[in-house]
Amino acid sequence: MVLMIGYMLSDLWSLISYPKSRSMIGKELIILEIVHRYMEEYPNTAFYVDNGYTFRKHNIDAIYNMPEPDAGWIYKNPDTYKRRVNTKK
Repeated sequence: MVLMIGYMLSDLWSLISYPKSRSMIGKELIILEIVHRYMEEYPNTAFYVDNGYTFRKHNIDAIYNMPEPDAGWIYKNPDTYKRRVNTKK
């Protein structure tokens, strides 16, 4: 089952828009932290951004566990991080 957790985090969701809005700049890593913690509790959910990207738990884990998480993660295709993880093997 896929749940768009953005609706559950309505205040946070209102910040997420594409292209970047002034209210969003600098909050990407905070959103990553919140989404990561949420997905630890509810791993079968998905995080949908209105730019068309859907992040599953494995995507969020890959970004969150990077030595320095990418602040622009929310604007990039989730498969970008999947490829990075696979190239480390």
